[in-house]
Amino acid sequence: MMVDGERSVVMERKRIYEAVNTLINSIKRNFKYSKVFENWYYYGQK
Repeated sequence: MMVDGERSVVMERKRIYEAVNTLINSIKRNFKYSKVFENWYYYGQK
């Protein structure tokens, strides 16, 4: 049987994992745009 503290840590970890997953998916969706932005940003720095 899990202690409440352990359960909340597991839930928190799951929540963070889901948030990261969502972020990664949105980044993949916007990959072409972000690539263009990255190139513009790096070349703009030179």
